[in-house]
Amino acid sequence: MIVQLICTVLHILWCYIFVDVLDFGVRGAGFATVVTWFINLIATVVLVRFFTTERLRKEAWFLPTRACFDF
Repeated sequence: MIVQLICTVLHILWCYIFVDVLDFGVRGAGFATVVTWFINLIATVVLVRFFTTERLRKEAWFLPTRACFDF
């Protein structure tokens, strides 16, 4: 959640830079979104890789089976 909050604040900065400063217009909003998603992905991967234990990662990551879809 903290990563998402930081990326959301940075997204405002990216939008300002790409749309107003670099004058990309609507394309700048798309570029800003891609940059935000990429930073969000990298930060999440780094946090999960380096700040969780192996046991927690194995519990959280699994391939879906038929049991996943039973209600």
